[in-house]
Amino acid sequence: MQDDQKLLLSACQMLAAQPESTGLNVCAYYIQGFLAGARSTITVTTTSPGESIDQWSSFAERAYRTRVGSLSDSRQATAVNKFCLPDDESLDQVIEVLLKSMSSPVETIDILKARFVHVLKAKYPCG
Repeated sequence: MQDDQKLLLSACQMLAAQPESTGLNVCAYYIQGFLAGARSTITVTTTSPGESIDQWSSFAERAYRTRVGSLSDSRQATAVNKFCLPDDESLDQVIEVLLKSMSSPVETIDILKARFVHVLKAKYPCG
């Protein structure tokens, strides 16, 4: 395992043990990026290269609305990932939920990502 991965896993374990220390923790930044990436996935997966969300084809727009819902609903942005973050919950609250899943050690980044997705699907299902 690479040193940066070990650092991240160690930071996540430390943050899980002391959640009040989110300020400068690498894991908190990783989770913020993870969630931002999940939210932006819908734009990447439903638009063509060079096409903005405002320029969707009628087919892509219709398919999105049929399968996910309103284009303007920010909560639906992670529906492709099978979880929908609520608008009334802060990022710190979501991070806290994810950290609670870290009660047992995580050995790889892939396991960490899988655990986060599992927790997000269970805690924040779409629909």
